[in-house]
Amino acid sequence: METACFMNMCMVQDGKGNVLALDKINDSYTGTTFPGGHVEKEEIFTNSVIREVWEETGLKIKNPLFCGVYHWIESGIHNVIFLYKASDFSGTLHSS
Repeated sequence: METACFMNMCMVQDGKGNVLALDKINDSYTGTTFPGGHVEKEEIFTNSVIREVWEETGLKIKNPLFCGVYHWIESGIHNVIFLYKASDFSGTLHSS
């Protein structure tokens, strides 16, 4: 049996040419990225990306569109990122 780590990332765009990006600085990752994170145990992938965007930005996305998968193996673990984009959102943007 293989070990896998599932994650997600979402490009949030407003239809006016603006795209939301985060400048993360922490122990596990430093750099510019889209909101996202790990899928929790027994969590549906789409629900996970909605939750992660809300936790990191304060925005509630609707109908995220699945765009692709990024996969790599590190230390014997399959790392899988599900890539989404969303343009339907509500809420007030905040810094995480």
